[in-house]
Amino acid sequence: MHGKNKWLSNNSIQKKTGPNNGTKVVSKEAIRMQLTEALLWRYAWSNEAGNPTLQLYQQKMEEHEQ
Repeated sequence: MHGKNKWLSNNSIQKKTGPNNGTKVVSKEAIRMQLTEALLWRYAWSNEAGNPTLQLYQQKMEEHEQ
């Protein structure tokens, strides 16, 4: 039963991305986001906490979520 639910969720994801194999684009974008995130965090914490870099990063993430 659990496997059936997994297949259904995968199927709905493919419907969203469309036939043009959008999953590759999504994963590539996700990887790029993770790398950018890691670099921003490292840069932010190498400076003082609460500096403009960290605030800007949080603002960007909020914009991205909307």
